[in-house]
Amino acid sequence: MNWWQRVRRRWQMEDELDAELRFHFDRLVGDYMASGLSESDARQRARAEFGGVEEVRDACRDARGTRWVHDIVQDVRFSARLLAKDRGFTIVAVLALALGIGMNNAMFTIVNALCLHGLPIDDADRVVDISARDEADRAQPLSRREFDELRSAHSHALEDVAAYVNRPATLRDEAVAAERINLSYVSANALSVIRQQPFLGRAFRLDDDGAGGAAVVILGGNLWRARYAADTGIIGKAVIINGAPASVVGVMPEGFRFPDGADAWQPLSAIQSPEDARMLRAYGRLASEATLAEAQGSVTAILQRQAQLPPRRAPGGAMVVSINDRYMSNISDPAWLAFITAGLLLVVIACSNVANLLLARGIRRGHEIAIRLSLGATRRRIVRQLLVESAMLAVCGCVLALGISIVALKVFWAAIPKGGLPYWVTLTTDARVILVLVLVCIGTVVLSGVAPALHLARTNLNFTMKEAANTVSAGHGARRWTQVFLTLQLALTVIMLSGLGITVRSFYLLQHRGPLIDTRHILTFGITLPTEAYRTPEQRLAFYRTLQERIVGGNHEMAVSVASALPASPGQPRQVLADGQDRSRSVPVRVTLIDDGYFRALGVPLLAGRPFAPDEGASARMSMIVNKRFADMFLRREDAAGQRVRLAAAPGSPSQADEIRTVVGVAPSLRQQPTLEPDPLIYLPLSPSAMSTVVVLVRTQEDPASLASLVRETARHIDPSVPLYGVMSLEDANWEARWNARVSAGIISTLALIALALATVGLAALTAHAVAQRSRELGIRLALGATRTEVVSLVLKRVLLQVTVGLIFGAIGAKAWERLFGAAGTTSAGTLAIVSVLVLIVTMGVSAWPAARAARIDPLLMLRDQ
Repeated sequence: MNWWQRVRRRWQMEDELDAELRFHFDRLVGDYMASGLSESDARQRARAEFGGVEEVRDACRDARGTRWVHDIVQDVRFSARLLAKDRGFTIVAVLALALGIGMNNAMFTIVNALCLHGLPIDDADRVVDISARDEADRAQPLSRREFDELRSAHSHALEDVAAYVNRPATLRDEAVAAERINLSYVSANALSVIRQQPFLGRAFRLDDDGAGGAAVVILGGNLWRARYAADTGIIGKAVIINGAPASVVGVMPEGFRFPDGADAWQPLSAIQSPEDARMLRAYGRLASEATLAEAQGSVTAILQRQAQLPPRRAPGGAMVVSINDRYMSNISDPAWLAFITAGLLLVVIACSNVANLLLARGIRRGHEIAIRLSLGATRRRIVRQLLVESAMLAVCGCVLALGISIVALKVFWAAIPKGGLPYWVTLTTDARVILVLVLVCIGTVVLSGVAPALHLARTNLNFTMKEAANTVSAGHGARRWTQVFLTLQLALTVIMLSGLGITVRSFYLLQHRGPLIDTRHILTFGITLPTEAYRTPEQRLAFYRTLQERIVGGNHEMAVSVASALPASPGQPRQVLADGQDRSRSVPVRVTLIDDGYFRALGVPLLAGRPFAPDEGASARMSMIVNKRFADMFLRREDAAGQRVRLAAAPGSPSQADEIRTVVGVAPSLRQQPTLEPDPLIYLPLSPSAMSTVVVLVRTQEDPASLASLVRETARHIDPSVPLYGVMSLEDANWEARWNARVSAGIISTLALIALALATVGLAALTAHAVAQRSRELGIRLALGATRTEVVSLVLKRVLLQVTVGLIFGAIGAKAWERLFGAAGTTSAGTLAIVSVLVLIVTMGVSAWPAARAARIDPLLMLRDQ
């Protein structure tokens, strides 16, 4: 019989043991009766010889090796009865643990989804991202020539190589109105490299991606269901993409949107671009037994050989990284480490709170533990019993924490706008999250249960059995532990509140530093023109001007502007050659293309110089407007207008020549991204290279929502094939653009406020317990002439001392936190002072009630009881 069978058949084995003991006892009695003794004498002689039956039973049970299982079961039953009896303590302890563990579990679920989960493609660890490396060691897209060389070179380290480029596009057909989609142009082998296939139809063939190939498209499952009602007959039908017909040859599974949220896919040959334009993102699958280092060396050699061909370029090599590293966030980044640490700190605060409650409860159980020790229970058995109680609290807390984390994650997901996170991010409770939850649950047992259990197991029997000495002896030892745990709670709370203070300060500066735009009266929307119908910049610019004229009509108070990005969106990356033509010392900046009415539409005047003229880009003048941040960084003289700036060639541009532009105006430092300090920003004229995707800003004195139908109708009259998207006020657009900072601030605020609540509730409970424990002492003081004010002061002084110690350690911890996570200088003395005052007010406020209760003690009752 194995160990598990012995555990399961415990009661059967007990019956068998009883039967065997009775058999041996009856046989011994029979032997004595056969020797001539009477039955009573024989039984008496047999009992003396047989020995204690219970000792024999215990010896047999120990021999089975399952005794400890049954003892733990007994401890669990006993603990369940005690916790059910003391419901108030159980509810408070379980809620404290549930809040700490639940929020920590929610934090880890988010980090797991964004950093650890990996892309949902087959064997993603063998798929690598391939980029060119420039002179400044930055990753750059590949040119079509480099990709063709890489694909034809047959690297021994790569099984296959694919490429893609993403572009917004318009999709329409005869039955459904036009809409904007995210289109990915991919090489014919793009799906086979990641081992994905359409569930309807077929994948691209090599002849689809060649010259003269038929125009085909593969639809995404989400688009197929939403636009075509999951029509299985879609295969073979024609749709119009960017004004050109294409035949649907396949439909991908729902949820698949590789590489960057694509709604549909077309062959790479469908997009025309110069061979040297750097625009392709490449990825490949490692060959069998090949390593990442081998792939790095092989691709570098191929790209360096290609760089020596005309037109010669400086060989910068290649960058080959795992595709998960390319797309997933790095868990070692200070921001993610800070989130994980904050969640763990909240667990520690909750555990400290529960440990204090267990210590306070243990003082009341002093007599119970002393009696159990006097009856023969070992101190090891007492410790085990107390740890079982802590484990039951932790298990109940973890079960409730799972529900709290699910609710927290739903709130988090609801706060994120559609498309805010990559398509593969799902906040699921997978095996890794469950494992961490179990480990945290075990850790809470250690943090909250070990110290109280060891302390209570050392109960002094001589003193504890005397009621008068019980309070003194038990209280002194417990008080030292409670002071340690309370100091830890307060210190960690100060650290987390300091993070909240930094967040609030950053939001205040973000909202009030720099010029303010009246976003409530500006309507914004995006336009993506079909490339087949609007091939040239002149055609696109003509559409934009027609749209502006018809929206404005005769209303001179209205202003309409076309730009490449909104003020709250990142612009195009460019490089400023700050030191002559040394490209290795270039500085990254952002570029936004605007028309002549951009600043009038925003209602923000220039600080110096002039705005662009209507034909600024059409002339031979190479002009630019810079923001004040750019002027302060690169243009040291007071008069920035008229100075010249050298810009490196734009990414993806076939020309490698630098641009030398003249500054004609200086604009206020509007934030193109939700950062504390605005980026250096360059404004270039829209007219020479008007792109097919732009945003439009309409300033009006009316409610922007009332203009939505007007602009849609106006665009439809000009060209029904042009869809508008993102029609909303600039205020709403900014709100969506800043969701990351807003959600992060909400998480930090929630964690900090929960920490403060746990610390203050724990302090109030301990203060109330201390008052109850010292009730006789305080009654005697009142009887001897102490005033009630002095009694309140006596209680609050001890609380104030404890809080002060916690604040000191918390301030030290806050400074250590900012050094640890690379945020040196963010925790100012003012922030720490505000946090300290807040903690002091809240803690003293919650301690006032038990202090007032101490002042109402009746000294006569205390003396009579004494």
